[in-house]
Amino acid sequence: MLELAGMFAFMGVAALGFKRNLWFVVAALFMHGIFDVFHGHWVSNPGVPIWWPVFCLSYDFAAAVYLSWLLRRSRVAVNAR
Repeated sequence: MLELAGMFAFMGVAALGFKRNLWFVVAALFMHGIFDVFHGHWVSNPGVPIWWPVFCLSYDFAAAVYLSWLLRRSRVAVNAR
């Protein structure tokens, strides 16, 4: 149930981000990376490879950094015009 609640929370923040402000998506990606760090302590998933949480954490952080860079870059480009 905890994993399902987390999934719906992240989906809700992502939906809010796409409707309101993409910075919510950056925050959700970053929070999901933090969630991945502790996931194995809260939820038992015997089918998940041992390397998966670190991979998912790396992907989430990289996606959050890249999206934040794109958002800041587009804001600077809009302000420069």
